[in-house]
Amino acid sequence: MPDYTRNLTMSQIKSGEIPLKNEVSDLNTRYYYKLQQQSRAIIDSSTDGVAVISKAGEILDLNLSMASLVEKDRDELSGMVFFNLFPEFSQEAQKQFIEEVFTSFTTFTYEIKYKNRWISFNASLLQDLYHNIESAVVFARDITETQHVLNGLYSALEANKAYEEFMEQLLNVIPDIIGIQDNEHKVIRYNAAGYRFLNMTHAEVVGKKCFHLLEQREECEFCATSQSYITQKPSSLERFFPDKGIWFDVRSYPVLDNEGRIKYVIEHLRDITRLKEVQIELHKSEERFRELFNFSAGGILLGSREGVIIEVNHTFCQLTGYKKEELIGKHISESIFTSESIASSPFRFDLLNEKKMVISQRELLTSEGKLLTVEMRTRIMPDGTYQSIFHDISDRKRAEKEINRQNAELRMLNSEKDHLFSIIAHDLRSPFTAILGLTQMISDEFDMMNTDELKGILKELHKSATNLYTLLDNLLEWTMVRRNKKPFNPTKILLSDLINYSLQLQYENAKLKSIDIFVDIADDILVFADRNMLEIVVRNLLSNAVKFTRKGGRILVEAQRKDDNFVSVSVKDTGIGMPQEMLDNMFSLSAKNNRKGTRGEPSTGLGLLLCKEFVQKNGGEISVESTEEKGSTFSFILPSYQSDGQNTQER
Repeated sequence: MPDYTRNLTMSQIKSGEIPLKNEVSDLNTRYYYKLQQQSRAIIDSSTDGVAVISKAGEILDLNLSMASLVEKDRDELSGMVFFNLFPEFSQEAQKQFIEEVFTSFTTFTYEIKYKNRWISFNASLLQDLYHNIESAVVFARDITETQHVLNGLYSALEANKAYEEFMEQLLNVIPDIIGIQDNEHKVIRYNAAGYRFLNMTHAEVVGKKCFHLLEQREECEFCATSQSYITQKPSSLERFFPDKGIWFDVRSYPVLDNEGRIKYVIEHLRDITRLKEVQIELHKSEERFRELFNFSAGGILLGSREGVIIEVNHTFCQLTGYKKEELIGKHISESIFTSESIASSPFRFDLLNEKKMVISQRELLTSEGKLLTVEMRTRIMPDGTYQSIFHDISDRKRAEKEINRQNAELRMLNSEKDHLFSIIAHDLRSPFTAILGLTQMISDEFDMMNTDELKGILKELHKSATNLYTLLDNLLEWTMVRRNKKPFNPTKILLSDLINYSLQLQYENAKLKSIDIFVDIADDILVFADRNMLEIVVRNLLSNAVKFTRKGGRILVEAQRKDDNFVSVSVKDTGIGMPQEMLDNMFSLSAKNNRKGTRGEPSTGLGLLLCKEFVQKNGGEISVESTEEKGSTFSFILPSYQSDGQNTQER
């Protein structure tokens, strides 16, 4: 029974109280505690003392009989060194205990005198599901009465003072089987318990060897009495009699003459069937718990109060890719977690010491260097150790991230939708209203209008229709971009030709406002871009520059090679500029960037969004600098055309 079986107090086990109600592994834990209750009931029913100790001698668990034997409260004994309870337990005996139980894997037997009583110890190891040695179980029995009888028997035999009636009373009062054999291994006699066990009389057993009484032709392979004949020392072993279904603790005590030769061998057989059942149940309980522990749905890590890993289950090893031996003995802060994870979410031993559950999300580093996002639930146990349960939530975090991304995209789309509806509702209405008003005026007053008046109205009508067309064209382009329906065919473009073509479309508007436009572009600059998209970008930037520049202003369009791979293009005006808050949201559809030009020209801000989309689509970036009342400069970079064919792939 390992350290963590002491996570429950004795009162919790007896009452059936199940802790850890909020743990993910509650189901397995409840089943394990049920098994623990059954084992506890068996152990506590034993009149012999039972204790489970570690290799270091630390008491991991014990029953009430053991606590009563040393006259202490059971809760006080938990964690104490077992050997310290019995000062008579010599250092040599302790070493022998470790050697026989944990090294030779044999049963250790020992007798000591403790507070005017004789105590008999019988210890054997406990193994887990994988045959790892976890602890040892010690059975202790008060044999004071038996020892007194045996001592009296020794004295009576040596001094030849015993009377037959006295010997009979001494032997027959003992419930254990007592047998006496001569120096030839032949039975002299048994006590009443021995005759009852054999279902024979004295006449039927005397002079025979014990294996004949068991209807065997040869001597038993393992025999304590035979061992005593060889060593002339006491010997012991455990023996199962399958025909009777009984386990015996068999001990032999040789009686020597003055020359050191064996005169008699006294056999002592004690029924330990109940204790063996307890031991077997302990093994089964350990195996069941180990299986539940190892194959729990969550990775489980057990640590010392200093944060050193003392145990991990199979699931944790699968989760991290580490072997158990690579983890045990390391501090929890070593290897497993990233330094960023520890820095952002330090280990809260202070909260654990306050008996609080600590739940955290961390980045776990597997043996292959892969990052996993895990949820870690940790609590301190009654013995000061802690238990952490891990679950891989990487998929959940990715799903949450994707949901957040989609929600953000949905919010942006809703905002764009609302703004587009606003554009359609407001900005389309104005040109239509103008067109309707002008056509109504022509219809009603055509006969009374002279040529100049009619020409002026037709100019305004053409202006409104042009604005309406531009707006509808931008709306169409925008929807095609958002739906990924816009064709993309990058090709070699002579930049100066495209700029000059776009300037012709803005010539009339610039002339009306007496705006001078200057171009500084070398004739040999080539870019690699989609021509239709690039025309829309240049047209919108020139249109805005004219729109927001006052009469008599200037516009400069220039381009230069940044390096062998990119060309920088800028449109600089001396217009009204923009405030900082407008610059911060210049390329956001949800922002209210629409304002009228210096002559009341309409603006929706949609053209700049198209510029950003198209520039990025062609592998470039766009930026803006502006100062109120001093002008604005819109700049963008595009890939230059590579004559070696490196531009042939679509961006």
